[in-house]
Amino acid sequence: MNRQLTDIAVSDTGFVFDPSTGQTFWLNRTALFIVRKLQDGISLTEAVNHLSQEFDTDKGTAMEDVKEFVSLMRGMGFKIDAS
Repeated sequence: MNRQLTDIAVSDTGFVFDPSTGQTFWLNRTALFIVRKLQDGISLTEAVNHLSQEFDTDKGTAMEDVKEFVSLMRGMGFKIDAS
């Protein structure tokens, strides 16, 4: 089952509810930031740039954070484009 990040409900505190499965989980600050950006429709490259700026980190670290998060979410059955 390929679920979309836009289909999940995410609170400002990082609590996530997936209505298609009933699954709930928590996101840390970084993951919450990434989800919000991806739900807004920006590309992974743009997400890296925003993350780097928001958390004042280098783009290499931001890229690794985004890749790790995307890998985890794909492993949970979410469809995330590589663009």
